[in-house]
Amino acid sequence: MKTLLPVAMLLATGLLTSCGNGADKTASGTVYNINVTGGNTANWTQGDGKASLKHVATEVPKVHSLHFTNKGNKLMVALMFPGDAPPAAGKYVFGNAAGAGVVNGLYVDNRSKIESYTAAEGTIELTVKGGVYSGKFEFKGQGGPIGGGQKEIKVSGTFEGVK
Repeated sequence: MKTLLPVAMLLATGLLTSCGNGADKTASGTVYNINVTGGNTANWTQGDGKASLKHVATEVPKVHSLHFTNKGNKLMVALMFPGDAPPAAGKYVFGNAAGAGVVNGLYVDNRSKIESYTAAEGTIELTVKGGVYSGKFEFKGQGGPIGGGQKEIKVSGTFEGVK
């Protein structure tokens, strides 16, 4: 899993910069709310951005990412599930250790200077019906501005109708 974290950060940075190309769209019926507190604060909903499930098969390791961005693509949360198969319904744990049911979380803030935070601990609960994802998540993140001091944040969200 140590190799997954740097790849995940590069993947998420690439996803953040490519969001404006029309590939990332919020499906009709999608409802979500993202809330960030602590050393960095933000809140946005489906009316303020986009949500999707992305499959990135060109990187190693392959991942599926539930991806939420705000309007203007300055804020992003990526919940990354390793593997080539879409994530199944269930409860998953955020972290940097390898193992079944472990996923990575990332929050990136590019409003004034790039800040990135990786999930240190937390959980996500998924339900899946016909390839459409709903659930809730919460994780504590560690990171901060590039070249700056470490901060801790809490990222939480609820979502339904994401595909």
